[in-house]
Amino acid sequence: MPLKKMFLLPVFLLIGGILSAQVLFTYGKHSVDKSEFLDAFRKNNSVQPPTEKAYSDYLELYVRYKLKIQAAYDLHLDTLPTQQKDIADFREQVINQYLSDDTTMDFLVKEALQHCRQDVRVAHIYLPFTGNDTLAAYQKALAALKALGSGKSFSSAAATYSADTATAKKGGDIGWISCFLLPYPLEKLAYNTPLNQHSALYKSKNAYHIFYPTATRPSPGSIQVAQILIETKPGAKAKEITKAEMKADSIYRLLQQGSDFGNLAENNSDDNSSYHNQGVMPAFSAGTYDATFEDQAFALQEDNAISKPFRTPQGFHILKRIAVFRYSHDASNEQTYAAMKTRVNNDPRIQLAVAAAMGKAKSRTGFKEVIQSDIPERYTEAFFQGDEKGKQLLAPDALLATIGKKQLFGRDYSSWLAVNADPVSQQQPPLTPAAIYQKFLNERLVQEYQQHLEDYNPAFAKQLKEFRDGNLIFEAMQWQVWDKAMNDEAGLQRYYTAHQAKYKWQESVRAVVFNVTDSATAIRVRNVLAADPSRVESVLKEYEMVVTADSGRFEFSQLPAYSAGMVLKPGYVSAAVFNRDNLNSSFFLVREVFPANQPRNFNDSRGLLLNDYQAELEEKWIAELKRQYPVKLEKAVWNSIVN
Repeated sequence: MPLKKMFLLPVFLLIGGILSAQVLFTYGKHSVDKSEFLDAFRKNNSVQPPTEKAYSDYLELYVRYKLKIQAAYDLHLDTLPTQQKDIADFREQVINQYLSDDTTMDFLVKEALQHCRQDVRVAHIYLPFTGNDTLAAYQKALAALKALGSGKSFSSAAATYSADTATAKKGGDIGWISCFLLPYPLEKLAYNTPLNQHSALYKSKNAYHIFYPTATRPSPGSIQVAQILIETKPGAKAKEITKAEMKADSIYRLLQQGSDFGNLAENNSDDNSSYHNQGVMPAFSAGTYDATFEDQAFALQEDNAISKPFRTPQGFHILKRIAVFRYSHDASNEQTYAAMKTRVNNDPRIQLAVAAAMGKAKSRTGFKEVIQSDIPERYTEAFFQGDEKGKQLLAPDALLATIGKKQLFGRDYSSWLAVNADPVSQQQPPLTPAAIYQKFLNERLVQEYQQHLEDYNPAFAKQLKEFRDGNLIFEAMQWQVWDKAMNDEAGLQRYYTAHQAKYKWQESVRAVVFNVTDSATAIRVRNVLAADPSRVESVLKEYEMVVTADSGRFEFSQLPAYSAGMVLKPGYVSAAVFNRDNLNSSFFLVREVFPANQPRNFNDSRGLLLNDYQAELEEKWIAELKRQYPVKLEKAVWNSIVN
């Protein structure tokens, strides 16, 4: 239920603490020390300097939190199957965040934030090769570097040597690139090479690369546009190109005369992925599409601005800007840092931090290779060659390694090979017998480290406890408050009767609130209803795939983008407002206007009533808990905090 979700934030924020000998308060036979309380307070209070009232308010909040947690544990709610499953699912969800080296992760996050501050315009020389046959490409790359060293311009060198024919004609220019667009090594090559200088030669899995940054700009973020594409086929004749250009020009004239962009896109655009959505494309960042296309898109200075027709290899385009999304790059901002950390965790570059963490895992688990000979490698080679005599080299009970108290034997490796033979043998480039054996050891090391990570990583253990305690509070609140209130219709009615005077409407309207998945349709539907408010049903039927509506009585403050200057009356249709969070657009149609202070009936009050009744039940529960677990505050310790 919504109230349960609303409770999540304060629950997670309450956890704090390291152990200390100074007990601040006891509850029953349990205690909380000063340092735990202060750690939690500092984590969740921005009042500077802290006031005695801030401390006192938080003390009551923290006491209530500890009482609820203890009640949940004493009821053994932590043993419920749903609780066990939730903690297991959460553990799996977050564990990867702790399987990387903190120092490396911090570097990667801050580097990514720095890269994402700006876009880089890059030219390149691309020299592909197949498999291990790299000699020809390498020799050509050396020739390109020699030419550049002797003074040849990069554009000329790209035209001469690059195998990317599409960009070689443009001096190797591949356009603007942004962070996370290229594989990480190439991103570093682009961002770390000085402007107007060529990079060192870089070898990827299938090519040699030389980069040449030509410009930088502050990152414009991501942009969402709608487009009308008049396609020209590859190899189109001049007459066909002229015809496409004339059609694009005629559509642009219609737009200048006020025609609807979405209608024109639906009826004319050759972009099969967007025409059915009034031409609206997914948001994109620099480096996603053709450089000319992106230059035109990012040149649009405001929402709803429309470009003149322009040509790319796909044809002639007309663009309309929907929205621009700009992101914070401040590493000192916790939310910004956390968001970027999530992007890094989901990018292949995280493997750098994982590799660094392997060393720590070996140290923390006490990993030790026992067998020091080349027998495992020789056994591996015999296994894949089907050499039965060679397979006898490794005895089933031969001790290979220890990971803490766990021992790995020859039979463990044999079983692993039997299960993983196919994927291991198909890996490219091929793994050596030594690498295969090392892969086995690493997998078992990571497995053991993951299974007992709480023992090795205090931060992980703390986060698990925070989640477990928070989840238990939900369960306890469900039992003691939420379900009781939801199912106690007679109690709700009694509470309403006793407090009926407090349930009154503010200024309100009976209205229809519309939510539309794209702004072009929102504007179109809004204009239709502004001209004829009676067409609600027909509009919802016509646009049922993209428009939803919610009818009811709304206080002014509940209406999307309501402002005090609005004069609301029956038939009023608000402007469509774009929501950057969900990329939807909203507007409302007023049916009837009501003054303030009209009484709410029981049904109209239900949402507010349920919240208030739950609060009353919670207070009664807290009073019971304080009797069950008497709370005693140590005055001397408390005075050392507030004075």
